[in-house]
Amino acid sequence: MKRIFGIILALYFLTGGRAFSGETVEETAPIVSEIIVEIDNIQGDKSEWIEIAKNLIFLKKGEPLSRERFQESVDALKLCKKFQNIHVDSSDGEEEITITFRMTPFRLVKAIEINNASPLFERDILNVMTIHIGGAFVQGDISKQEKLIKAVFRNEGFVDPKVEVTAEEDPADGHFVIYVKIDRGNYYSVKKVSLIGNHSFSTRRLLLRMKMWTAALLPRGAGRFIEKNLKEDVKGLIEFYRKKHYPDVVAESK
Repeated sequence: MKRIFGIILALYFLTGGRAFSGETVEETAPIVSEIIVEIDNIQGDKSEWIEIAKNLIFLKKGEPLSRERFQESVDALKLCKKFQNIHVDSSDGEEEITITFRMTPFRLVKAIEINNASPLFERDILNVMTIHIGGAFVQGDISKQEKLIKAVFRNEGFVDPKVEVTAEEDPADGHFVIYVKIDRGNYYSVKKVSLIGNHSFSTRRLLLRMKMWTAALLPRGAGRFIEKNLKEDVKGLIEFYRKKHYPDVVAESK
């Protein structure tokens, strides 16, 4: 009888049926006598997961089986991104059936701990990561974070930063803590800033407008060379000259 129900259910989806107040219900649709939610691969208390799933299931006990509500339920369980491996089965019965939803919860990222983020703030690291606290834990996403974080430090002038991202399961609840270990390594520093071809304004006046020059003044090579700052300096000098009625000015860095 289980196989027969599967065929009948498929026919509901393919042939349509009668419309009642915007919802399609077959005249011969069986009554939903029970809705069961089964949670797989979770140890301990499953009540919270069951409650989340039930709130996303729109079929009603004691009502005829509705194809719209069935599909809305499956879609909602998928779209909430809290469950995977979602399967739906039914019991024997032509007039009354039991619908069983079986699924496996995504375990969550419960915390992200970052070591050695300086000179950046931890939020700068978190902003570039594609995983976040409270989100689903996906093992394949862990290695991707290393590339993203390295790019941030390279943009800040570090030559070859090392990043290690690992995940550790908390046996108490099955969720994961993400650990980010950063070794910034060496960086490019600004030794000297020179201006060539300037004949209209004092060199000091122009240097005072440049972030690169400020970085070069920092002691013991602390001024990191940051390429985006150089580009902004060049753009700023061009805008300054144009405001001073030199529309054809050209500036470039070497």
